[in-house]
Amino acid sequence: IGEYTSVLGTDAAWNANATLACEKLNGLILKSGDTFSFNDLLGLLTSDKGYQPALAYRGRVATSIMGGGVTHTASVLYNCVLEAELEILERHNHIYAPDFIEVGRDVYVNNGTADFRFRNNRPDPIRIKAEVVDGTIQITIEGTDSRDYIVEVSVQIVETFQPEILFTTMTADNPGGYKEGDVLSNGTNGYEVEIHCWLYNKQDGLLENEKLVSTYSYEAQDSVVVKIQTATPDPDIPLETP
Repeated sequence: IGEYTSVLGTDAAWNANATLACEKLNGLILKSGDTFSFNDLLGLLTSDKGYQPALAYRGRVATSIMGGGVTHTASVLYNCVLEAELEILERHNHIYAPDFIEVGRDVYVNNGTADFRFRNNRPDPIRIKAEVVDGTIQITIEGTDSRDYIVEVSVQIVETFQPEILFTTMTADNPGGYKEGDVLSNGTNGYEVEIHCWLYNKQDGLLENEKLVSTYSYEAQDSVVVKIQTATPDPDIPLETP
């Protein structure tokens, strides 16, 4: 009743954490009316459980986080939940547009502050199948499907926000050897997006209905560029006059 896939990246620690989250999720059964919490399922992300530090965002700051990458698994699950039309109770997106999945399809989780929760509002139990195959996260939600239509989820970018350029001043003899115009951090666009569900008749394939699920915003992330400080006269040395 819902399925989605996403290719992992090149960060080995990120991929290992996402795989562990899939293993924890795989085979989970939710009876009708049961509530699911991603944070409750995984618990604290510790090295004892096999999780590793990986580069991820905590709010607006990119830093090494224990278990970084489990958000990738949560994001794939979120798209399955949308297709299965389960009742979403809590969902957060990243502040900046992610690079590991299409903008609008991501989930931000942080134990204690941000969770992904949903309820099985269907009359029958559902089962979640989650695994990593050939570097791809594959998650499926299985259950009795009495719907006479097929759900297709799409993301529409309503507005794009361009990043600004911020300059950081350095001396010409800076330890990093940076030169004028060197880019320390590339900017990313911000977006206003809408998540839509399109309902197509199973028999004739014609569009039956369309519904707006939600609207999300992502901030633009400014780029940082080096500006070399020009030398200034020593105030103790008098300037020559013509």
